[in-house]
Amino acid sequence: DILDGTGAGVFAYDGTVYFACIPKIWALRDKDGDGKAEVRDVIQDGFGVRVSFSGHDLNGFALGPDGRIYGTIGDRGMSFRTKEGKEYKLPDEGAVFRFDPDGSNFELVHTGLRNPKEIAFDDYGNAFSVDNNSDQGDLARVVYIVEGADSGWNMGNQAMHSQHRQIGMDERPPNRWMEERMWQPKNEFQPAYILPPVANLTSGPSGLTYHPGTGFLESEAGHFLICDYRGGAANSGIWSFKCEPDGAGMKLTDSRQFNWGAGVTDVEYSWDGKLIVADFMGGWASHEDGRVYEIAADKMWREKEAQETAKLIKEGFAKRPVAELAKLLSHPDMRVRLRAELELTRGDAKVGLVPQGEAYQALVNAASKGQDLVTRLHGIWGLGVIARRECAVLPGDKRDFSNLPNNRDAAFKSLISLLTDQDAEVRAQVIKVLGDSGKVAGGLQFKELLADSSPRVRMFSAIAAGRMKSIDSVPFILKMLEGNQDAYLRHAGSYALSLLLTSSQIAELKDHKDSSVRMAAVVSLRRMRKVSIASFIDDSNQAIVDEVVRSINDQNIEDVRQVVAMQLDKPAPSTRTTFLWRRMLHSAFRAGDEENAQRVLKVALDPNISEANRLEAFRLLEEWSKPHVVDQSIGRMSPLPERTADVITKVLSAKITELVKMEGKFLEPAL
Repeated sequence: DILDGTGAGVFAYDGTVYFACIPKIWALRDKDGDGKAEVRDVIQDGFGVRVSFSGHDLNGFALGPDGRIYGTIGDRGMSFRTKEGKEYKLPDEGAVFRFDPDGSNFELVHTGLRNPKEIAFDDYGNAFSVDNNSDQGDLARVVYIVEGADSGWNMGNQAMHSQHRQIGMDERPPNRWMEERMWQPKNEFQPAYILPPVANLTSGPSGLTYHPGTGFLESEAGHFLICDYRGGAANSGIWSFKCEPDGAGMKLTDSRQFNWGAGVTDVEYSWDGKLIVADFMGGWASHEDGRVYEIAADKMWREKEAQETAKLIKEGFAKRPVAELAKLLSHPDMRVRLRAELELTRGDAKVGLVPQGEAYQALVNAASKGQDLVTRLHGIWGLGVIARRECAVLPGDKRDFSNLPNNRDAAFKSLISLLTDQDAEVRAQVIKVLGDSGKVAGGLQFKELLADSSPRVRMFSAIAAGRMKSIDSVPFILKMLEGNQDAYLRHAGSYALSLLLTSSQIAELKDHKDSSVRMAAVVSLRRMRKVSIASFIDDSNQAIVDEVVRSINDQNIEDVRQVVAMQLDKPAPSTRTTFLWRRMLHSAFRAGDEENAQRVLKVALDPNISEANRLEAFRLLEEWSKPHVVDQSIGRMSPLPERTADVITKVLSAKITELVKMEGKFLEPAL
């Protein structure tokens, strides 16, 4: 179609090429070997629904340890209904998503991203992306991908900076992305609802990959490579970085320039241990001077295993005996391990639909007594696939999975038995896949899991409790949240509460003794966009009050924006920032009545309030009768009807003496 494009990502898997080209994700298949795709199936349509910067589109894909295809979309967003009838409306922010290789079960994973350039998994199933900066002085971000998480970005932040005149403001206003330092790793200025980035790295992130465990350089084992394209070869190149667990989240433990002085835009490891690089050469406009080349190590690490990997991938895994597949779960190359794992989930279906057969037992053995942690994890992930949908689905697979042997219950029970394992990462991955199984929480001891010594276990347990509708786990989720300062645990707990409780039930937590629990409740209600969030507005903890103000204003919960405006009636705490002032002023402006006009005028006339806030108050008074179609506090379209001038005329007339006495910068707007 003439409206399609830009094409931005390709991923080949089992005879299918997944092609990212907004507004669609395609599954292309060459049935007769002539190099042309006779089959062109649309996995999903509806991406790139708004005008934004070029390239803020769909990006590349990766095969996850759960057998699903993962991808990313920039802040041109999405709006569609999936094949299963689930509706997604995310028109102004980027995200990570996943779907089964046959195109079913599309779902969002992580939102609030600007332009995440691809996604990659490490040996332990942790997913990362690198999100681009917004040219406001912020830096690009290494992001740990967590289910249900929000990184805080939407296109309104860009509009406030780059299109401020188009949205009715001559002077560039402050915006929350910069004022509240959302782009930085965890700090005291950030909102509670976001999951902060792991680290700041690169200026123009592009292609991302992870060392598979064989080939190239030993120094890159356990490391990611990320292209940093800045428009020209001299100041562009490739970074290498490594992340490790830190509490429930991750931390950057190594970063360095790996290769510099080339206009590279993508990088990937070949099956035989070389590094493949896409080099755009330079510039931002389209041209035909780009090139693709390979980089080989003088002395390749694990060269024999790399050559074996290439051979195994070429031959495929479908015809290999179970014993060989079980052995390959310990192969040094993660790509081999993953494909062996997924093939074992299908193994018993090939021999007469035998329940809990040889292939199933191979996964159980690997999970319970594999020779090392990565072997065990692949056994766990394989059992997780079975618990979720019987077996890993192949691209274009049209089988009716309801007719397969019922190994789901058996896999579920096998996984539960590993929840008391001595290895914390085993426990973490087990509860993670159980939470993803689609089953109810029967037999799971969430009381112990949510009090586990490992923060990662607690995080995945809370998410699992929410997904598995474990109402009985709520007291233990609240206990986990008490005194908590870990942003990842707050996210997991608040996410679970939003899945388990009604907004009225969550609102009852306003009287909870612990402020960390109350904060998590506010974050839950923000996610749900419920008016009951206003019940926390008088909290004794100012940080919670500030979060309520942010949530109501930024989520445009119009029915209760009045309570945000009413904060102007109270003495301003020393912690009230410029942007919190703006939220209150704009909430009063949007209410539009006489009382709120008086509130805004009071700010404009108060010499004890900062110049920036007073000038903004005067500007809003000037626009009172004809509001702009954009909510200028957040940069999002939100039209208000024109209002009669009678209200603002009456309010200003009552203070005419004070207005004509204004001096300096305030005289002109006052007049």
